[in-house]
Amino acid sequence: MDKKEFLQHVEKCINRDALDTYPGYEGIDRSLSNQQTIVSEIKIRLQKNRSQILDKFAKTAAIAGWNFFRVENIEQAIQKTIDLLSSINPKEVLCSEEEIVARILKDKQIGSLMNKTKIIFSDEENREELKLTSFKADIGITGVDYAIAETGSCVILPGITLSRLTSLAPPHHLALVEVDKVLDTLDDLFAIRKLTFLEEEGDMGSYMNFITGPSRTGDIEQTIVKGVHGPKEVSLLLIG
Repeated sequence: MDKKEFLQHVEKCINRDALDTYPGYEGIDRSLSNQQTIVSEIKIRLQKNRSQILDKFAKTAAIAGWNFFRVENIEQAIQKTIDLLSSINPKEVLCSEEEIVARILKDKQIGSLMNKTKIIFSDEENREELKLTSFKADIGITGVDYAIAETGSCVILPGITLSRLTSLAPPHHLALVEVDKVLDTLDDLFAIRKLTFLEEEGDMGSYMNFITGPSRTGDIEQTIVKGVHGPKEVSLLLIG
């Protein structure tokens, strides 16, 4: 069944005329200019309250179960990454391709000090090899698209620079978070994503990954178990 047949089948089942790309709902403002104003005001508020928001993020991230670290610049981030990797002593490190990850993990200092560790960037693997590498790697290192101070969460969007297996498959995940990626609330995130939705006419990716501490479940006799559906250990390095 192709897309057209699928939509026709849905239309028939719900007894509606042809579906829009994104059908309208009463009460939802779809004005691009209004949303641009809202997001502009959010950015001004974030800049004004940056220090308090970052302090809140540090607290909520720790509560969520992240091993939280903060450094002031890239040089300190490189040294802290070396320290973290040395404590794990990984054989294989899988990295995403975001700019912040490349700046740190492709630094000569890491190469010289971690010369017994194989550092692999996801763009170096084809699709099938990447799956195998993801589950063999001791740690996955990624950037994030947003971080939420309200919940201590990191948000990762789909894109060509990131295989989501990098953050999900290895037993340890290190998230590199730049301070300008930190939002105050989930409402801020959804407002920004709504603007993207309107600007791109509905084309804004198929999912968002929210990572709020280590993977955990209470399905087994209501006992919390970590590492069942993803990394058991998660570290967050806030840079700036």
